[in-house]
Amino acid sequence: MRFFQNQTIQRVTLFLLLYTFASAQDQVLSGGELTGFKIWRGTIVIRGDIIIPSGSQLNIEPGTRIYFAANRDDLRSGNDKTRSELIVRGKLIARGTAVSKIVFSSQSASPRMGDWYGLQFLHSQPGCILDYSVVEYAYNGITIKNTGFPVVNCEIRYNYNAGIRTEVKASPQIIQNIITQNGYAGMVCELGATPTLTDNLINQNSMGVVVLSLSKPNLGSLQNDADYNPGRNQFANNEEYDLYNHSSKTVMAQNNSWDSIGRPKLFDQDDNRKYGSITFAPKLNQRSGGNLLLLAQNTAVNPAQRPAANRNVNPELQQNIQTGTSQTIITEVSEDTSAGSSVFDSLLYNASAIHTASSAKPLMASTSGSSSETNNSPINIEEIKAVIDYNQIFLEPFLDKRSKRIVWKEELDISESMRKVLEPGEVRIKVTVDTDGRVESATVLRGINPILDDEILQTVRKYKYIPGTVNGKKVRFSTNEVFRFK
Repeated sequence: MRFFQNQTIQRVTLFLLLYTFASAQDQVLSGGELTGFKIWRGTIVIRGDIIIPSGSQLNIEPGTRIYFAANRDDLRSGNDKTRSELIVRGKLIARGTAVSKIVFSSQSASPRMGDWYGLQFLHSQPGCILDYSVVEYAYNGITIKNTGFPVVNCEIRYNYNAGIRTEVKASPQIIQNIITQNGYAGMVCELGATPTLTDNLINQNSMGVVVLSLSKPNLGSLQNDADYNPGRNQFANNEEYDLYNHSSKTVMAQNNSWDSIGRPKLFDQDDNRKYGSITFAPKLNQRSGGNLLLLAQNTAVNPAQRPAANRNVNPELQQNIQTGTSQTIITEVSEDTSAGSSVFDSLLYNASAIHTASSAKPLMASTSGSSSETNNSPINIEEIKAVIDYNQIFLEPFLDKRSKRIVWKEELDISESMRKVLEPGEVRIKVTVDTDGRVESATVLRGINPILDDEILQTVRKYKYIPGTVNGKKVRFSTNEVFRFK
């Protein structure tokens, strides 16, 4: 008996040593397959495509940061041979918490849209989930193909093409996310995709939702049938269209709020008879966005926290990744789906209510407005005010006026010689405005050439805005300035 006890103690000691080793060091991976069951925690740096094959599972713990080396794919594989991607054919469970989000981002100290390719769920197995995660600076933030699972409580931002791309009959549940400042669209639906969108903020994208081919997203359907969806999505400050229907199907988008008083910024059958219509009435009055405002707390990634780009790969770890025996900690899967115990977690949407990710039918509130399945009941505005961090950087829709107002705009001065060689494209600048309305910081998210980018950057830094307020208090806020050249 004593022999077996000693063996058990040795195994526990070895496990703790491995846990300490893996937790204390960043893991640098050049790509390959992750077979079996794996857990990621801490900081992961990826330099080549990572594939989770069918039958394998990766769990990502709260607070984990996954950084993709900018414009690099050591394996030169996948959809883009110059940028790394995380390809899921098995199962990925990424469940952060409100105060300890999982981050998928660029490793660059000056990240730009399209630095890496994105998260790709390609015919992935049932049971995947993205919860309390940030996905930023990819080409397409999240691609979902021929599968369906919940994407909940996430921020999907600064992606070059689309924040979320659904295709080939994909049927994900997109619930209570902030989908903002993506280059082409917040979401693209194509090839028969049927995603369900509820309680999302779709903000400051070139276009909000784009519907192509035979796709039919459900953005709100108040009919008392299997397609019932309370909607409650907020479309705000998208540059061209909030909803663009380029398919032959009727798109349901009832009970949403729009930033237009009359007809929302839509493209459908009214613009071209060969396309389907959009049913958007009744509309929802503007909402305070309390849950989403709290979701936006504590999401900034300090550039100083990004791992140095010249860190060497751990050869033993990389070899183990390729052979499916990674040193990342392997434990049994916990069935505890709670999102934490902080005050934010108690107020925010409880993602564990939709843990049954294999179901294509969304779990929504009843037509009476009660929510027996999702715990997504309205929260008291005084409770929200009590936990708001007014030192954070706010998105425009959370401001009292809901959008920026420019007092002074410096004119862009481009020389005639530069205009002659200027290529078509757009320069997209991310701006942080301080409490006095001055530009606190400005960075290029997407550019054309270094000389023009810098000229525009210097111009934008001279802009002056009306100070933003939340509940009457002056706050810093984030906005985009976009310059298009044809």
